Amino acid sequence: AAETKLRLADSDIAQKTAKLESMQKDLAQLAIVQYQTGSVSMTAQLLAADDEAAFLSSLATLSSVAERTNGRLQDVQVEQAELERLRASAAENAKKMKAAKERQQKLLKQHEAKERRAKEILNNLRTEERNRLLSIQQQRREEAARAVGHTSDNKKKKSNNPVIIGDGSGSSRARQAVSWARTQVGKPYLFAVAGPRGYDCSGLTTAAYRRVGISLPRTARGQFNVGKPVSRKNLRVGDLLFFYRGITHVGLYAGNGVMVHSAPSGHGVHYTKLSSYPSYQGARRVA
Repeated sequence: AAETKLRLADSDIAQKTAKLESMQKDLAQLAIVQYQTGSVSMTAQLLAADDEAAFLSSLATLSSVAERTNGRLQDVQVEQAELERLRASAAENAKKMKAAKERQQKLLKQHEAKERRAKEILNNLRTEERNRLLSIQQQRREEAARAVGHTSDNKKKKSNNPVIIGDGSGSSRARQAVSWARTQVGKPYLFAVAGPRGYDCSGLTTAAYRRVGISLPRTARGQFNVGKPVSRKNLRVGDLLFFYRGITHVGLYAGNGVMVHSAPSGHGVHYTKLSSYPSYQGARRVA
């Protein structure tokens, strides 16, 4: 709208300029005539006239030329003043439009910066939500393997007589449950499955404790409501570990700051350092 207004103003200025130039040419012609006739004195014109009537006619002509000249001069002055006004208005509008564009560019940059920040936050939220729903945080399998004294190849092998890990002794049945869970390392994550081909998180804990005669609710949230709460510093082998708001993931504490669990990360049943797993919510002891 501002640009259209400015273009119309430029068009008006061009028309006014052309009109003023035409009027100035007419005025110049009148000035020449007035100069040529005005250079002869009244007395000379009277003497040169055939009679008084001829002189009066000549005098009337000169008076008419002078009046037209004055009128044209006033018209030119009016047009020139209007042209100057239009030019000043156009310059002011151009200045305002430039300032408005600069403000617009500034606001656009601010908006783009906010949009980029919003996308970053959204991407982070999506990542966090995906991690929460999938119950996984990126970790290196090799680091977890070293933490429990095994290589990545050892993790893929099932052991018939696994060695219980432990900085906290745990009860006999709890240790047996973890020992059995370790034999499942390498099996895939399968949603809503509790073995034997694969497991989801609560499917693994349910199956592990079922092997030692303890029945657990089928979901992570249900398991969070059984047993007794345990502080993080007092964890023992076999304690159930819970994660994320709403309790959507569960694993088994295997000792030495490591848990064994099943997560949809592509690793399936594997070991993870407890300190590297997000959104820890608490632990329960069921044996």
